[in-house]
Formats: sequence, structure tokens, C-alpha cells
Amino acid sequence: MRANLRNWTLVIGLLCVVAACVIAYLITAPPEADISMLRDSPAAYFFENYTSA
Repeated sequence: MRANLRNWTLVIGLLCVVAACVIAYLITAPPEADISMLRDSPAAYFFENYTSA
């Protein structure tokens, strides 16, 4: 019983650490990581409209 509780405590702790890492990554993502910024750039407009045949 005691080993089972220890295992669940470790699993919950690991999930908390992973969740904290994901949240920290999402909060501190640089503006360059925004895909819409690249899609709305003039170079993307040129490439999209003048390269299609």
C-alpha cells in the first residue's frame, strides 16, 4: 500500500513538472514563433499570388 502511494505521488509530481514546463514555454514564446506574422508578411503575399500558375 505504501509503495503504491509513493508511485502515484511520483507520477503526479512528474505531471506537475511537465505541465509547468509547457505553461512556461507557452507564456515565454517569442513573437517570431507566431506563424500568422510570417503569413501576413509582404514576401508571403508575393510568393502566394505570383507563383501560382
